[in-house]
Amino acid sequence: MSPFRTVAIAGGGTMGADIALTFARAGRAVHVTDPSAAVREALASRFAALPGLAPVTGHEESASVPWDAVDLWIEAAPERLDLKRRLFAEAESRARPDAILASNSSGFPISAIATGRDRQRAPRCRRKRRLRVAAVRDRFPVPW
Repeated sequence: MSPFRTVAIAGGGTMGADIALTFARAGRAVHVTDPSAAVREALASRFAALPGLAPVTGHEESASVPWDAVDLWIEAAPERLDLKRRLFAEAESRARPDAILASNSSGFPISAIATGRDRQRAPRCRRKRRLRVAAVRDRFPVPW
């Protein structure tokens, strides 16, 4: 797989915004989904004031994300297991088989979040591709 060119993030709160900014500064196209119009507007305002960023696009729901281009999807939603599982199920149904699905959760192990997913901890998944589910925690410097 080539380096990540397009990243999608579920959740535009503090952590989601920081992750989005990190990838945008690295020149990656970023798509952030958040049901809150206020959160999406705040992201647009913050990023518009910073020069030299790759595009960051806000979406109300994941259906409008260009999933065929997404190389990395990161869940950065509130710490509710039911919400995280729902987001993972939706991402798995939309993402390419070679896309990496990751969680920024600090409250739940990735195995709990991925429970019930077709690609959860399996040595192979659809189209004989390796499982690509990962936990991402505290790996991004706070850029604000």
